[in-house]
Amino acid sequence: MGDRGGRRRPSDDGAPTLSLGLRDLRHRSGLSLRQLSARSGYSIAALSMVENGHRHPSWTLVEAFTQVCGDDPAIWRPRWEGGGAGPGGSHPDPPLPPEPVVDGADPERCGCVPDKRTVHARKLIWTSHVPAGYGNVHLGVVELRYSPRRSAVWGRFTGTAALDNVENARSVDVAVSVHRVDDGAEQIFRCRYCFDVHWSDILVAGGSTTYARTVLYRDGLEIGRADTNHLLLR
Repeated sequence: MGDRGGRRRPSDDGAPTLSLGLRDLRHRSGLSLRQLSARSGYSIAALSMVENGHRHPSWTLVEAFTQVCGDDPAIWRPRWEGGGAGPGGSHPDPPLPPEPVVDGADPERCGCVPDKRTVHARKLIWTSHVPAGYGNVHLGVVELRYSPRRSAVWGRFTGTAALDNVENARSVDVAVSVHRVDDGAEQIFRCRYCFDVHWSDILVAGGSTTYARTVLYRDGLEIGRADTNHLLLR
């Protein structure tokens, strides 16, 4: 089974209620991530990212996840759609504990999401080693996200259908990062592309020049990268 369509892009940068519920369901089922991967057809990396709140999954992934773990997918649909209710629709999971606003914190857990804004975005174009018959291929968009209230920045990447097709043929790794130019600090999150949004942890802006970057790798070789503009943010 694969992630082939009907993907729902998340409106926020995390889904702790859903992720905690799925993780608890797997634990109660007695399945390891490796067993769940083998039975669902999804990679261990994709399932792990969902359980840890690093991505909002497609409905097809949630459906496969819950079915394999012995639950009825229908009762998970409202939670996936953003209602926040647990199975049965009445008891949401408790939120993850908050984190302080420091370098390396998750943007969701340190309160950066409510006032988030994209201050610059750039397309990531595959310009070399493209399949025969293709020119430049648009693989995704890298964004520099900023929370003015928290004075924090992070990188975010959204893949395109073209990147989905590349991943379907051969696995692709995504490294999304944010950089603070003044002192060379950076936060990098790298994993296998999971047909959805990826993002880094935060850096405190504090009047420094910052930018976001995404690099894509196939078979360990870089196939494309893009940086946002370098911006001074307070």
